[in-house]
Amino acid sequence: MLSDDSKRKAVVPLPFPPDKLRCLLWFMQERQTIYIRRQAGKPFPWTADPILKDFRLENVYREQDRETVALRNWLRPYADHPNLWFACCMFRAINWSPTLQEIGFPEEWNPEKVLQVLQSRMARGLKTYTSAYRIHQRDKKTRPEATIGVYLDPLWKAVAAGNRPVWETGGPVSLESAHRWLGQFYGWGLGFLTYEAVTDLRHTRYLQNATDINTWANPGPGAARGICRLLGVDLETKISRPENIRYIRQVFRWIEQNRDRSTLPTLEMRDVEHSLCAYDKWRRAHERLRASQPVTLERFTPPRRNLFGGFVRSA
Repeated sequence: MLSDDSKRKAVVPLPFPPDKLRCLLWFMQERQTIYIRRQAGKPFPWTADPILKDFRLENVYREQDRETVALRNWLRPYADHPNLWFACCMFRAINWSPTLQEIGFPEEWNPEKVLQVLQSRMARGLKTYTSAYRIHQRDKKTRPEATIGVYLDPLWKAVAAGNRPVWETGGPVSLESAHRWLGQFYGWGLGFLTYEAVTDLRHTRYLQNATDINTWANPGPGAARGICRLLGVDLETKISRPENIRYIRQVFRWIEQNRDRSTLPTLEMRDVEHSLCAYDKWRRAHERLRASQPVTLERFTPPRRNLFGGFVRSA
């Protein structure tokens, strides 16, 4: 008879070959090891892997990304403010921390002021947005006009008119239900931008106790290709969204059981979904490297040491 501990570890056999799961786990742990070595001031290079050494890929933990760190610092003084949820949405709709610093936290929603800052920065030739995603401009002529007129002002007005967020309705709330609520608004939808905002909200009072942190993630195209790689099927294989979520849940459970906890001390479904996308990019880059084709990832510029022995941060 199985012991209680053995029962907890007994799982239904996965459809993924074990060697492919081990490859994904190696990638995640090596990527996080690079982050740890870099933060500790170890000399470059931090890995022998040519792709991880010379090109940029996402961190395993999204909370360690530069703009997410900037968001946390920006929000910290306003952790209990009633507009915290809207600030998360505003940050991701713009997604460039210097712009948000110039705008300031929306203690009062002033769309004219925000539009003016966006237009002014662009007129001055300053970087105003990142290129992480495209936005729907609908009938708006410029991106700043679309940011306000398509994404932010309609969202604010809908909530003011009584369409309250699910986390304010009382009772347990899930990431999935928050994603579905925000996704009802034009422009937001059920894609990447909404998922980013909900993931930010997960680290606030609204969703910190969400019921599905370890059972739900929103699979994007990159994560879907990562699943195809683990299954050993063509990367263009059409797998339904519910099936992809089920697959990611299974991969999460395997990684959770087999990870090196000194390297990956915590793990959520979001971390695995996020890493599956980066894993696909990494595998594709290695394939191009072996075929003597150019790697299309952004190159990483190694940090330089200053006169005092510290590192000069690369862009």
